[in-house]
Amino acid sequence: MVNHRSKRGTVGIEIKGNKLRLRLPRTIAEVNARYISTGLDDTPENRRLVQVKAWEIEADIQHGRLDTTLERYRFVNQLSSSQVVITRASTTTQDLRQLWLTYSEYRKPVVAITTYKQKYCGYFANHISRLPSFNPLDAETIRHYLVNNFSNDTAKRVLEQLNGCCKWAVASGLLTTNKFEGMANQLSRSWNSEDIDPFTASEREAIINAYRDNHYYNFIRFLFLTGCRPGEACALRWRNVSDTSVLFAETYNATYHLVKETKTGKPRRFPINQQLAEVLTIQRQFTSNGYNPETLVFITHYHRQAINNNTIPTALGWKNIVNTLVKEGKVSHYRPPYNCRHTFITSALEAGLTVPQVAKLVGNTPAVILKHYAGSAVVDVPVFG
Repeated sequence: MVNHRSKRGTVGIEIKGNKLRLRLPRTIAEVNARYISTGLDDTPENRRLVQVKAWEIEADIQHGRLDTTLERYRFVNQLSSSQVVITRASTTTQDLRQLWLTYSEYRKPVVAITTYKQKYCGYFANHISRLPSFNPLDAETIRHYLVNNFSNDTAKRVLEQLNGCCKWAVASGLLTTNKFEGMANQLSRSWNSEDIDPFTASEREAIINAYRDNHYYNFIRFLFLTGCRPGEACALRWRNVSDTSVLFAETYNATYHLVKETKTGKPRRFPINQQLAEVLTIQRQFTSNGYNPETLVFITHYHRQAINNNTIPTALGWKNIVNTLVKEGKVSHYRPPYNCRHTFITSALEAGLTVPQVAKLVGNTPAVILKHYAGSAVVDVPVFG
């Protein structure tokens, strides 16, 4: 057996007669047969391919979109040879699902592990598995399906990935032509400044005051005072906090329970002002068993573990608190915790910091700040003589 007993909701990989098979969790075993045969020999390459499929099933279970017939999870090429091989033949013999699996393996070494699992093995693999055709020549049919069933944003992203996959396949000799080339360029993303929805100064203070007697008071203040991504705050350890600055070098991914480098892959130093120094001084007093550089700065109330950035709205009471403030008229409408970041960025711009200065503080490029945030800053129109 390749895997030991799996956690609830985890798809296991087993060996049966020197063939790899997938073991489904008991939560769905009553509805379906518990095992999916792959027909693949137990080799390192085949294990990687089967693992990709396991992650796809786990993602579908987690998001409530499991194909209960299990047909979507059948392997396209169940070969008896020791390797899964995409035949170098005519384009019509290729299958986009299998090409995507192989392309994902090709991309794995150069992308973050969370990007590989969430995007390549999850999000895009799920979209590709639902296409009306898996023939790379049917690009027009696939484009028509995407633009008529999903937003422009989603259609553009999927077409971009299909183009990248087929471009690689042509270079690798697996396809003779890439019919997806240029298709994504015909679609525009519907991003506008309204997507950036910061809290006002009074709303920010109302939220902070509502947390005043809460265990997570300093955590919420930290989000507003630094504009960091929630995962960066969850991963912060005391070794990255000095008297003058906070080093954001890691982020916590709750889905896969791992700490990785920041979204941009570049660490950044954030200067500590008087307000932030107060937050960190008080927070250090809460550190149990004395100071340890490896201790997390912010931990959960009861279990004293890393905060799950995905459950901040519920576990930390954010949703209830903000919705209560909405009913009281102190906050105009609900926004998620990530909007603390939007609030810091727009507030910094309104305070007179330059776009490059703000970009350096929050770990974005000036182009991103200028495109997505600068238009959201509220400024007074000057009186011209």
